[in-house]
Amino acid sequence: MFVETVSPIATPIVSIWGLGLSQLSIGRCYRRGFGVFAFSWIVGSAALYFYAQDIPSPADADLSYTSEPVPAARNALTRLNESVQSLKYPHDYDEATDRIDLAIIGAAWDSDWVAKTLDSNAIALERFERAFETDALQIRVVSNYGEQQVLGGWLMLTKLRALESRRVALGGEPERALQSLLVLAHFGTRIREIDGGRMIHYLTGTSVIRVALSAIQSVLKDVSVDPELANQLVRSLDGMRLKRDGWARVARGDYQWIKAVLDESVAARESDGPRVSRDPFARDVLESLLTLAPRWYSLQRNRTLARLAGHYRDSMSTSVSSVSSTCAGVRCREGAAPIVQIAPSVYSIERNALGNYWADLAQRSIQIYQQTGRVSESMVSAVQVMIALRAFEGNRGRMPDKLDELVPEYLDHVPLDYFDGHAIRYSSDQHLIYSVGSDLADAQGQWNPGESCHSELSFPIPFATEGRAAAVRSLIICGASRS
Repeated sequence: MFVETVSPIATPIVSIWGLGLSQLSIGRCYRRGFGVFAFSWIVGSAALYFYAQDIPSPADADLSYTSEPVPAARNALTRLNESVQSLKYPHDYDEATDRIDLAIIGAAWDSDWVAKTLDSNAIALERFERAFETDALQIRVVSNYGEQQVLGGWLMLTKLRALESRRVALGGEPERALQSLLVLAHFGTRIREIDGGRMIHYLTGTSVIRVALSAIQSVLKDVSVDPELANQLVRSLDGMRLKRDGWARVARGDYQWIKAVLDESVAARESDGPRVSRDPFARDVLESLLTLAPRWYSLQRNRTLARLAGHYRDSMSTSVSSVSSTCAGVRCREGAAPIVQIAPSVYSIERNALGNYWADLAQRSIQIYQQTGRVSESMVSAVQVMIALRAFEGNRGRMPDKLDELVPEYLDHVPLDYFDGHAIRYSSDQHLIYSVGSDLADAQGQWNPGESCHSELSFPIPFATEGRAAAVRSLIICGASRS
């Protein structure tokens, strides 16, 4: 530990000492100056050489995948890719996406347009349905030019499926629509924690869950819920919360990806021929960094991996689903950590410059993950409360004044707001469930234009009437960005 601490300081001191000593010696005694200079140069070079040596390969087996590849016939990924290839994107894609979002949350509905959109994608939706029935979902750690487009296709399939469920509910079968949306939401949890996936897969899966939950809120106004059904639905939603092993899976996937990109970058620098990268952008960034420092300092692969492995092990020790990782606990208002704010000259004396860069970059990804997770977890809480409110209203003919009235008949306890760790909020006057959001300021569920969509999360109660219009507007404005 002592050597690790003083090495970045010792190396330039040794070099300066050697040069200074040689100059002083030359001035005092010209005849012996060359000998002293040579001796100092040898000592300084030796110190530099030993300083630049790599460490043994780190023991990172716990951050590697050990699962066997899933055969294509059993892998839901096969069906998903077939579904994406069958998608018929509307000509006016952006406008169509907005119309789908509004229809899902019950803010607008055009029966003819919905029928046309769904009919043109009947084959894609049928294949998407088959993916739900496959018992495994696995992707190896690999990236290519079209990966984001594929993941975007998964999300579009999700929105079309939610739109179809809304049509089923409006057609007089709200119970079947509700069950269909629950299946969709649980499929999102499988994407979120996909074996071999990375942060981008987690974010896609989380978006799938949010789309399904948004549709569930709209369907609730058309379906009757008794206490027994309410308890079943609430327990089902509890199964969507990210467990500790889910976060570990996401972190392992990110670590494997960074490790692979680092390997490719090192190989590319040592090779004269062109190479095909699994992630061209990431490799370009790495190669740019590698040009800032001498080979010895930058390409200490094992030392860099040890730095990254330690970072991810620390990250995996916390869980988004625990109260300790609320915004209040980690001060999320401070924003993401800076990636690199040091001069290039520092790279030549910093022992783990490359590892520090990627650890800072990974920290930014983890903060995005945590922020996204808090939104998703709080949304689950809001829908659970909404289901209980629907059952309460059906039995009592009125809305409760406080959420405590739902316990224990409809809820075991009031679910949490995962931004501050307190119970999710409820306004009986505005018929609104809300979270304090990332700014931790209780604005009574009112979101103001110009603020972050995560600064206040509002969930209007669709089967209530008073005060619903204003709340719905805030949900519409931020709906797309939250997904």
